[in-house]
Amino acid sequence: MPKKFSRESGRTMIEMLGVLAIIGILTVGSIKLYSIAMRNMKRSQVIQDVQLLVQQIRSLYSNAQDYSDLDSSVIVALQLEEKNPFGGKYELSPSQEDATIFEIHITELSTENCLYFKIYNWEDSVIQNQKGRGGAIANPPTCNSTRSDNKIVIQYQ
Repeated sequence: MPKKFSRESGRTMIEMLGVLAIIGILTVGSIKLYSIAMRNMKRSQVIQDVQLLVQQIRSLYSNAQDYSDLDSSVIVALQLEEKNPFGGKYELSPSQEDATIFEIHITELSTENCLYFKIYNWEDSVIQNQKGRGGAIANPPTCNSTRSDNKIVIQYQ
């Protein structure tokens, strides 16, 4: 008796391509979600770092009249990380207009992150924003540097 061959014995090439297309779409989606999660984690880390810096500087200078001798070496003395999660640095300085105000500079930010931190409500910041207090100064003001060398300055008393 001759053997009959069935055409239904395997998957077609089109079915396999369909499965690969679905896997590709899922992979692209998960990479995007991972990227967003990493960006948000880095932003949260910057906010925590700035809050810790403000707390430590205020504690260190609690008996001083002003912040005239404040510089970025204080970050190292406080055993804090000088480099921010975006690859730039945290820099400290007294305000040029008023030595009773100190500034925290966050450097080498992308346009997107510069804009985010510019409108973020920095608690206790002396810079006015649309809601009164808690603002930051961007340099350049429009955060439009194409080389990721935007900078944010936050001032505290």
